[in-house]
Amino acid sequence: MPRRKDKTERLEVSVCRSSKLTEAQLWGICSSYFDVHAPKPAIGRGVGPAAAVFAENLAFDADGKPYPEHANIIGWFDAADIPDNELKHFWMDQAQRIAKHFLYMPRR
Repeated sequence: MPRRKDKTERLEVSVCRSSKLTEAQLWGICSSYFDVHAPKPAIGRGVGPAAAVFAENLAFDADGKPYPEHANIIGWFDAADIPDNELKHFWMDQAQRIAKHFLYMPRR
């Protein structure tokens, strides 16, 4: 599900472009950038094709921040005159269609 970026208010989903990373590199990124901010360490990850995101008319902003492989899924439906609690149904619908193309990979 997308969240609003603090300064821009843009809807984003943070992802890691992991196709060229080893498992050790990937979980090292997770340890450094996710686990330190979460109540518990990540137990797994979703792995899927970029095509599933593009099929929903969404895009990637490969900003490389805070690490080189970081990107954001952008382009979520957003209307200033509709409250987020009503928009979330649009976002959930898109996210569920994307999710069916992703496999869960447990952390080892």
